[in-house]
Amino acid sequence: MSSSPLVLNQNEISRLFLEQSENGYVLLKNSQIVDINESAIRIIGYRKHEIIGKPLSQLVTDISITYNYKSYRPEDFFAGNIGKNESVSFSFTSKNKINYSTQSQLIYVKDDFFALLVTDITKYKKSLQVQETLYQISNALHDLDSLQEAIANIREILSRIIDTENFYVAFYDKESDTLSLPFFADNQDSFSDIPAGKTLTGYVIKTGKSLLARKPEFIRLEQSGEIELIGSDCLVWLGVPLIVGDKVTGMIGVQSYEDEYAYTEEHRELLEFVSSQIGMNLQRKISEESYKVEQAYFEKVFDGSPVGISITNANGNILRANPAFANMFGYDADKVKGKNLDKLVTPELLIEESANLTRRILNGETFTVETSRKKKNGSEIFVSIAGAPIYLEKEKLIACCSIYRDITPQKHHEYNLIRAKKRAEEADMLKSSFLANMSHEIRSPMNAIIGFSNLLEREGITPAQREEFINIIKTSGKSLMVLINDIIDISKIEAKQLTIVYSQAKINQMLDEIQLFYTQELKQQEKVLQLNLNKAVKNADFSFRTDPNRLRQILINLIGNAIKFTEKGEIKYGYSILEDDSI
Repeated sequence: MSSSPLVLNQNEISRLFLEQSENGYVLLKNSQIVDINESAIRIIGYRKHEIIGKPLSQLVTDISITYNYKSYRPEDFFAGNIGKNESVSFSFTSKNKINYSTQSQLIYVKDDFFALLVTDITKYKKSLQVQETLYQISNALHDLDSLQEAIANIREILSRIIDTENFYVAFYDKESDTLSLPFFADNQDSFSDIPAGKTLTGYVIKTGKSLLARKPEFIRLEQSGEIELIGSDCLVWLGVPLIVGDKVTGMIGVQSYEDEYAYTEEHRELLEFVSSQIGMNLQRKISEESYKVEQAYFEKVFDGSPVGISITNANGNILRANPAFANMFGYDADKVKGKNLDKLVTPELLIEESANLTRRILNGETFTVETSRKKKNGSEIFVSIAGAPIYLEKEKLIACCSIYRDITPQKHHEYNLIRAKKRAEEADMLKSSFLANMSHEIRSPMNAIIGFSNLLEREGITPAQREEFINIIKTSGKSLMVLINDIIDISKIEAKQLTIVYSQAKINQMLDEIQLFYTQELKQQEKVLQLNLNKAVKNADFSFRTDPNRLRQILINLIGNAIKFTEKGEIKYGYSILEDDSI
């Protein structure tokens, strides 16, 4: 900004500066101060008699004159009469170290006289300092690994704009009504844990409101019974609540034993901001810790689960699968990621079924089905599948979860149970049929025994007839005994109590007895059948080791069934000796 030279005498110039009380003006001749108004005196920090006649460079420090993008010392600038008809940028630090800047004009007046406009930018600088402080505090809280270390850093940063010599942070335990002090720095007192009770700290926490108090306020609160003072008496005390989430969990406090006006409402607002930052970062830390715990739980359950778990996207591609899933189907857990689930484990004939299950999940359904899936080697296994959608924020479906349980052994067991049931039913039917047949078979020999016993009572029968009747009764009795033994043996077999007793069995004698028994049986049934017995060894005492009774039962049952189901012809039975001397 350019300005035309002014033509004024010295008195007029002096009056001009005296009248300008809002801003500070300094009249310079070259670089020497010749006059100054009251506003400039207040800003620069010297009395008038200390300033008049002195070079500007002796009274202020860090002078910087900028002209045409170059910096000059005052003596060089004025000596060279540079830019006498143009305004320049001029800044410096005053006696009391407060920053000021003209930010506007160094105006050439007349005969090497210059007018310097001095503007107070204390509040502006302070505002920048507060902003920088708050930024640094936010950074200090970002990585909140150690709360004590973070609070110590905050205290050091705050000390640039507020008295933090006596500074502490308290956390409140509502159940025990106690205060813990993770950070406590004080010139006169030392606490670690104290009852909250009616302390100033407890008052702020329980009311949830900040408190800036001096002695009159202390007295009023104490007399009303709202607080009870502990520790050394201070001149001023400032406390703001520490809020995490929506709960007051503690407090940040500062106090001064020397300066009653060490803290102002601006400091209260500043400390409230710091408290809110700590609260937000503590909440973030709690959320992160909670997330880490939940993540650890999930990882443990997911990786350690004995059932197979796969998580897929809407296209059916595997986002993640646990080791049990990989082991179940014969894959490496790391190599199934990104693969299509259906192509990996679903048999060709069940692709449509699986696609329908996926559609159900995408529609928000959950289900449990039993079906089959294929392993890497192509073999199929029976599985139980539980499917469910995974939502983000309750409405946004982000994935599908499927839980697989191998039920192949169970299915085989069920199949065996069904087969066993069917066999049991068949055995029951056979048993019923057997008992029905046995009742018929028992009647025949019983009728013969009763009938021929009655014939023996008649008079006039010949000795030959008597002998014949007696033989028939004996044969029928033996037949009845065989039937009874069969029934008993069946019961023993079912009860697993049938025992084998080994001894020498004379096979030729056994076969001759069976031959005689069934020859008489055929006569009674009036069947025309030939019973042809073949004995490889003719010696009547020929024998081998076995259970004679069981062998006799087997032969009688086999020959008896042959007679029962043969209408005509012949029945051959006997034994032969093979080359290895086995029978």
